[in-house]
Amino acid sequence: MDTIILTNEISIDPLNRTSISESEFAFISANSWNIEKREMSINKLNISTHVLKSIKVKIPTSIKILQCPTFCLNDSYLLIQDEYELDWFLFKNVAGEFKFLEKINLPKKTMAFEAKVLNDRLFLLTDLYNHHPLDSTFNSTLCVYDAKVGKIVKTIHPEIPCIGLSHFPHNWISQNKHFIALAEPCGNRIQLYDVQLNFIRTVFLPDSRSWVNLKENKLPLESSPAKINPKSFIEEFSPFLTTFSRIKTIHFANDSLLMISCNHPDSLTIRKENYIYDAAKNKFLSPSAIIISKNDFSSISNKSTSSFNITPYQLIRNGICISLESDNFIPNPKLTIQENENNKNKFYQDNDPEFIIRISKIKVQ
Repeated sequence: MDTIILTNEISIDPLNRTSISESEFAFISANSWNIEKREMSINKLNISTHVLKSIKVKIPTSIKILQCPTFCLNDSYLLIQDEYELDWFLFKNVAGEFKFLEKINLPKKTMAFEAKVLNDRLFLLTDLYNHHPLDSTFNSTLCVYDAKVGKIVKTIHPEIPCIGLSHFPHNWISQNKHFIALAEPCGNRIQLYDVQLNFIRTVFLPDSRSWVNLKENKLPLESSPAKINPKSFIEEFSPFLTTFSRIKTIHFANDSLLMISCNHPDSLTIRKENYIYDAAKNKFLSPSAIIISKNDFSSISNKSTSSFNITPYQLIRNGICISLESDNFIPNPKLTIQENENNKNKFYQDNDPEFIIRISKIKVQ
């Protein structure tokens, strides 16, 4: 079965946090936090067997939880972020129960809004955000943390252009057990590192007649939060998003192949273009080399040549794509519109239509 839809009892609300490792997808929702018992319920889905389990983690009073904290989980370790101070805390799996160990001390002027699993002991803490200058915080951070020894391996703060674009949906960082990739918000470059954050190479997207760079890779509007409120910047800059090319989303499909989704200007609309880069062999492949089994039929009807549709909101690891979707019906292009409509109505009679977990296999051809 190419696509598996898990419904009903594990549908989750929009306020959620997720994590993915080699073997498991984990999530918590607004209902996961029991403030009286100071206990967090974490749902874990085995990617191979699709068996869902729930674990409970006791949270010490030193960690301030509002409702739904950011977290990152593998078989041995759990990282949870304080929702007030935004500090990270480490837990270790001891005889099947996660026990609190310590606070993670990041370097000065360093913040991390996300954590990603690299392997059984290494985590990648990241931050790409247009901070206010008074925050005295770097706008870009990649930090590798070794949970087994409780130490920071390395922290870097890459210089990247157009950080103001961080206020729009994106996924510019992707990782697997061998590589870490960082796409620049504007321009056609991707920086490639190993899991120790040693620089490997700069990857340039293939030449394309469609590519339109921003002049000098600079935003035409002021984006510093010291001079313009981020909400106002989003409203003022949104019309400009159709005027230049940019990398919007990257995801490693497996241990080597990096899927890249770019937006190009196309009259008054935004046109997407996909690339596939083999990080191990340092070469680009045809986008048709990868197919994600849930097709984007609206794109196909618009004559898109994309063989896959990736978004900033998906979790992809080891050839598996996981998404939380509100519209879960897949029309059959061989059927008529009316037949698909009938099937859709039947589908929603049998399935909860809100935020169903969809698991799709990524096919490499």
